Amino acid sequence: YDSRYNLTNLNGGSSVAGRTVSFDDLPEKNYVVEWWNTWTGQLVTQTKEVTGTTLTLTVPAGIGEKDVAVKIYPADGGFAS
Repeated sequence: YDSRYNLTNLNGGSSVAGRTVSFDDLPEKNYVVEWWNTWTGQLVTQTKEVTGTTLTLTVPAGIGEKDVAVKIYPADGGFAS
């Protein structure tokens, strides 16, 4: 999220593509990672990731928006414990 990019300042901020985010202390599982467009509510891309206890994600290059949502859940359908 780039706070300089909002409804009153659509030209503010910079693209989030290529930026990274990490999640620590996760159970060792396969995870589904979904990237969502926050303005349209559309699913942009979905991948499967394998993790140890840390999952590091890079925002896909195809996402040019300045805000993006990511949904991460276990590939087996169960919830992380």
